[in-house]
Amino acid sequence: PYIHGLCSDGTYIYGACTAYSDGLRSVKVKKIDPKTGETVAVSAETAVLTNEDFAGICYIDGKIITFMQNGKKYCTNAELSEDWSEYDGFDKVGYKDLPVRDAGYSVKTGKFVFRTGERDIRVVSKTGETVKAFSLAYEDGTPKRVSVTNDYIFALYSGNGRWQPAICEYDFNGRLIRRFTLSYDSSVFGGAVQNFNNTN
Repeated sequence: PYIHGLCSDGTYIYGACTAYSDGLRSVKVKKIDPKTGETVAVSAETAVLTNEDFAGICYIDGKIITFMQNGKKYCTNAELSEDWSEYDGFDKVGYKDLPVRDAGYSVKTGKFVFRTGERDIRVVSKTGETVKAFSLAYEDGTPKRVSVTNDYIFALYSGNGRWQPAICEYDFNGRLIRRFTLSYDSSVFGGAVQNFNNTN
């Protein structure tokens, strides 16, 4: 298994862990203390309903939420001690049963951010009004995950054979603020990967 998506409650980091599969797969979430690097809790396994495109994760109002290919969203508590249950917190803003790849919420702006397609971003008010829709930039590879802070939207891009992921920072109006690259080379894999053309 590997961590495919990350979120934070401001203290801990939560990683959505999944294993490679040609079909649908399940997710387990690890809760990690960033100060020590230790895993402090692991969730139960979700149903086998997601894939690499939808294996995102977010933290909203004390809940850890995962996304499924069929449009369902499931949640557990931040302690990861509860069984997964269907999450309906996005229903009131018009996202019931709609496939979502990533989501987040800005307490400061009172807005949700949804990635509904590979590059499609919707900024949505608490009443369900789409206040901004925009597409992620094309020149940085394929968007893999989107994260939201109180002030910005971050998109992580990747591609096979590209070991230096790009990150683009947007404001809530869809304006690209800056882009940067995580700088490292193939040595970071420690010789463990044989076919670098499939590495991203």
